This record gives sequence, structure tokens and C-alpha cells, in this order.
Amino acid sequence: MSLRHTALVRRTELRRTELARTAPMQRSREKRLSRAQTAGKAPRDTGPSTNVRRVVLGRADGCCEVCGRQLYGDDGWGSFPHSFHHRRPRGMGGTSRADANSPANLLLVCGSATTPDGCHALIETQRVLALSTGWLLRQDEDPLQVAVVLHAYPGERTYLHHDGGVRPAA
Repeated sequence: MSLRHTALVRRTELRRTELARTAPMQRSREKRLSRAQTAGKAPRDTGPSTNVRRVVLGRADGCCEVCGRQLYGDDGWGSFPHSFHHRRPRGMGGTSRADANSPANLLLVCGSATTPDGCHALIETQRVLALSTGWLLRQDEDPLQVAVVLHAYPGERTYLHHDGGVRPAA
């Protein structure tokens, strides 16, 4: 029995473009999305509701609660990015705590956790400072029981409430 060996011949030229490198990633993302759509499930939103965001925005008066930078004005959001920072982080797998997205656990801050500028990056990189000022909490701490330093109340610590209210610390 004889096996015949023939060389493979390429009929088209190899293309090594950015599109060709990212195509497998795009296909896998599309496959995940289509799988979720066929199962009737939308991506889960784990952030605060629109109403809670309004409460935090009202408490902050449209400014970063750490440095005081104006983020929101009469014409809407300014050009500097902003985010709602969780004082007690949700964790990698999320959390089932009801108060995770409450106004007492959220701060309106400039920047984002993924960019090098702004107060959110400061909180994420300077953990000791953030823990000492109440901008960041350990998992076993209650946002209602830990006072925080806010730009709107210089020189004093305040307690945040679930309804968006602020009470000065004694």
C-alpha cells in the first residue's frame, strides 16, 4: 500500500492586519452575546439605579466629593470624566448586600478607576489615605457607621445616610 504525499499549496496570501488579529476575539464576544440573547438574558446591571445616582448627584451638588471639581452644570456633564465610587467595594464576583448601591456607600468622584488622573484613581492607588478618610471601607465596615471627609465640609467628618442626607460627626 502506497501513500502519496503532496505539498499543500496556498491559494491566497496571508494577511496579518489588525482586523485579522482581533477577529477571533470579536467572534468569541459575538458568540457570548448571541448565547445570552438566545437564552433571553440581558447583561446584568450591578450599578446604582438612576434614582440613587440622582440622590448622590444632588448631595454632591454636581461636584467631585473629594476635590470639589465641577462635574455637572446647567448644560449637563462637563468634559472631565466622572464615576460613582463604591466606598465598600462590591468585590470581584459582585455582592448580594442590599446597601451596596445605596447613597451612603457611593461618592461622586472625578476620573475613573482605570485612568491615571482624577480622584477615583487617587482612591484606588493611595489605599492608606483612602481608608483613613473614609473614601474606602473594608468589607466588614458599615457605610453608615464610618465618617467620611468630603470637600463640601472642610475640616470635619460627616456620616452619609441611605436617603442621601449628611450628618456631621460629633
